[in-house]
Amino acid sequence: MKKLKKIIVCFLLAIAMVPSFMVVATKASAAGENAPIFTKPTFSAEINSILTDYVQFDSRAPGSQGEKQASVYIQDYLNLLTYLKPKNDTHTTNGVQTFQFESKFTGKYETSQNIVYTTDTLGFDKKVVIGCHYDAVAFKMNAETGVMEEVASESVNGSAASVALLLTLAKNIQQFTLNYNVEFVFFGAGESNNAGSKVYTQGVSKKEAENVLCMINLDEIAYGNNLYFYSDEVNTSAQDFVVDVIKEKGTDIDKVDVVNLNKVTYVYDELGFGYTHVALQSDNVNFMKLGITTFSFFAGDYSKGLVAGKSEYLDAADNITWTANDNLTYIANTQTADYVLNNLYEVFKTIEYTLTDFDFVNVMKQSAGDSAWVYTLFGNQTLVTYLTVFAFIALVIVAMFVYYKLSIKAYHANVEVEFLSSVVKICEQIDETGQDANVAKAVSQVIARDIKKDKTIKSKKKKDSE
Repeated sequence: MKKLKKIIVCFLLAIAMVPSFMVVATKASAAGENAPIFTKPTFSAEINSILTDYVQFDSRAPGSQGEKQASVYIQDYLNLLTYLKPKNDTHTTNGVQTFQFESKFTGKYETSQNIVYTTDTLGFDKKVVIGCHYDAVAFKMNAETGVMEEVASESVNGSAASVALLLTLAKNIQQFTLNYNVEFVFFGAGESNNAGSKVYTQGVSKKEAENVLCMINLDEIAYGNNLYFYSDEVNTSAQDFVVDVIKEKGTDIDKVDVVNLNKVTYVYDELGFGYTHVALQSDNVNFMKLGITTFSFFAGDYSKGLVAGKSEYLDAADNITWTANDNLTYIANTQTADYVLNNLYEVFKTIEYTLTDFDFVNVMKQSAGDSAWVYTLFGNQTLVTYLTVFAFIALVIVAMFVYYKLSIKAYHANVEVEFLSSVVKICEQIDETGQDANVAKAVSQVIARDIKKDKTIKSKKKKDSE
C-alpha cells in the first residue's frame, strides 16, 4: 500500500512539472528560431561562389541578351532546389513571367521576364515576397562626342550582390522555421522604371495582396559605408518591429526617415537618374501602391547628406554604381577585401532574424494597410484626375469670389470719395460772411484731410421709403 502511494505521489509530481518543461521547451524553440544559421565565414564562402558566377554576365541591360542569359542562370539555380517550385498561374508559366516594356534607354519595346519560385508546398495562406531586379546598366562619357555610352560592367552594387543574396536565401530557406510561404521574385527590366515589378503587381489580385504579410526588397546593398532599411512614409508598427529586432540582435542597419531621404542629388539628368527619394525609386514602390507592407534594404552614406550610389558620381574616387568600376576587383582594391561580403552578411542576418521572430506574423497582420491610402490614392490615376479637376474648379470659384469682393469695395470707395469731394466743393462756395461760414470751413477741412489720408466711411443703404 505504501508503495502504491509513492507511485501515485511521483506521478502527480511529474504531471505538475510538465508545464515547466513546456515553458523551457518553448523558450528553447524560440531561441532556436532566432539562432543564426550561418557563421560569417560559412556565409561568405557560400555567397561568394554565387556572386563570382553571376558577374560573368557583365552586360545585363534591360531586354538585352545578357539579361536573358542571367535569367536562365537564376532559373537553373532555383530548379536545383527541390523544396521550391516554379509558380504557375494565369500570368506565370513554369516560374517565368514574360512581358514587353518600353525601354527608357532606347525608346523601343523590348522583352524581359520575371522569375518567380515559391515554397508553397504546405498549404499556408499567408506569404512573404522577397525580391530584387537582376538587370543592370553602366555608362561612360565619350570624351570625343560628349555623349554617355553604355559599357560592360559586373554591376556588383547595381544588382549582382542582391541576386546572390536572394539566391542564398532561397537555398537556405528550408532551415528557417516558418508558418507561411516565401515567394522569391527576380524582376526583369528593373533599371527601366521598375518595369518588372510593375508587371508582377498588376497580376496580383486583391485577395492575394491581402495574404502578403510583407514584401522585402533588395537594391544596391553591396557598396556603402552604412546599411539602411526603409519601410514607409509614416511611422508604423511594422517598421518599429524591425527596429526592435535590429536592436535586440545587434545587426548594423539603420532605419531611414523620409526627412533624411529628401536630399537633392544631381546625377546625369539627361539619363533620367536625378531624384530626391531613393527609397521610392525601387521595386518596393509598386507593392506599396497595393497597400502591402514593404521593407527595402540598401547601402550608402547619409552622414555626407548624399543619396546612396547615385551621389558617387560627384566624386571620381567613389565612382562605382552604374559604371565599369562597379566590379569585385575595383571594390576590393579601394576598400577592404571583405567589404561587400560584410554588408551582405548584415542584410542576411537582419532578414533571417525578422522572418523567424515569434511575433513576426501577428505584427505584419496588424500593420497591414497602415498607410495604404497614401499609395492607393496616388496610384489611382482616375481618382487623381477627378481631384485635380475639382481643385482647379474650387480655385477658380475662390478667385472669382475674391475678385467680386474687391470690386465691390473699390466701387464703394470711389462713390465715397466722389461724394466727399462734392461736399468739399459746396462748403468752399459758401459765402464766408454767412452765418454757416465757420461751420462749413471746419467741415471742409476735416473732409479734405480724410480724403488726403484715404480715410473713407462706407455709406449705409437707406430704405426706398426714406
